[in-house]
Amino acid sequence: MLTIYIPTYNRLRHLQLLLTSLFVELDEHPSISSNVIIKIFNNNSSDDTEKYLKSLTRNNVFVVNRKNNIGGDANISDGIKQCDTEYLWILGDDDIPYNGLLTKIIQFLTLQKPDLLYLPAVWCSDVFKDSIPSVASDFFIKKRNPEQFIKIAGIKLTFISSFIFSFRHYSLFKNNEDVRLTANSNFAQLAFFSPAIISGRGLYVINHAVIRATGNTNFQYSLINSFGIDLPNIVKKIFAINTTLSDLIIKNLVIAFLPSFLYSIRFGSSKSFDKYIPWESLKSALRSYKAFWIFVYPLKFLPKFLALPLVVLGRLFR
Repeated sequence: MLTIYIPTYNRLRHLQLLLTSLFVELDEHPSISSNVIIKIFNNNSSDDTEKYLKSLTRNNVFVVNRKNNIGGDANISDGIKQCDTEYLWILGDDDIPYNGLLTKIIQFLTLQKPDLLYLPAVWCSDVFKDSIPSVASDFFIKKRNPEQFIKIAGIKLTFISSFIFSFRHYSLFKNNEDVRLTANSNFAQLAFFSPAIISGRGLYVINHAVIRATGNTNFQYSLINSFGIDLPNIVKKIFAINTTLSDLIIKNLVIAFLPSFLYSIRFGSSKSFDKYIPWESLKSALRSYKAFWIFVYPLKFLPKFLALPLVVLGRLFR
């Protein structure tokens, strides 16, 4: 029923914590084990990840140790396309589900057959500091329309671990040119669950945080290019048939990532930072959004002594 796909690179300690927690729950609830497959794609880690993965002997765990690092996006996309179950959950190697979550998810997928399920996460700097919490006693899952779903998910649309989606639903769109254009953009996962949002059917949201996430990344990318240029262009391409959803996603993202835009600023001279900001590309991607003109574009004209405090604020609130 469910494939848990874990792309990993040089995070052995996190991966061990994640897999141990999953194995404990599967062993405590044998009835769900037959409904879960775990696939791990090791992107040529230079630590002892491969050695550890070769030691695993569970029947429902499958491992691919790549001979070369093919990049984060490619590792995600390639692994996803090898899914052969009804549902897929891309789970980051440093994101730890709460105890009891997997059992509740399997029960829900069996009974409700959703197209897309959103799992809220709580950010923490150290997942090893405290024990893994259990799902809340008042845990419940509620159906939402596309607009409600987007507003609730917000910037987490870019977070791989927060979505379980019907793979058969994606298969209807996998040859779509707009979807394939997301390759190598740092948001490969959007191509896989966006069709469910577009369909507007079977969208569900869990009411409590159910994942502990560090928020770290092994990818190397520019925040401004990724979230200010790539992401808006990707969203507009994927959601071209529904501009209402596209506009809603981009407005939320522009405002949410403003601190990150500020954090990313590097001054080109004593008077300005224009040299380091791709203003024309940003204008092309975001020109139709008031949030860009109000909060971002004015930075282009501020002298350094005025812009510097904003950069400091961006670093504090990022």
